[in-house]
Amino acid sequence: MVSIGVVTNISKQTVALLENSCHSAHVVAVASYPSTTLIPNERSEMFVMFERVNERTSYKKRVSLLDK
Repeated sequence: MVSIGVVTNISKQTVALLENSCHSAHVVAVASYPSTTLIPNERSEMFVMFERVNERTSYKKRVSLLDK
């Protein structure tokens, strides 16, 4: 299973997204796109992949959350 969300740097400083700091039980991988370094007010998508517990039911083409 993959969870996708948007992160926004609401601080007044550049922030580095440390993907390797996002580990926890059942997390397989973490990635951000398009950048892991965000200047103030910049956004990036975060992808978190978890171990699959249930079978997939369907495939859907995903629209970027940054385009909304």
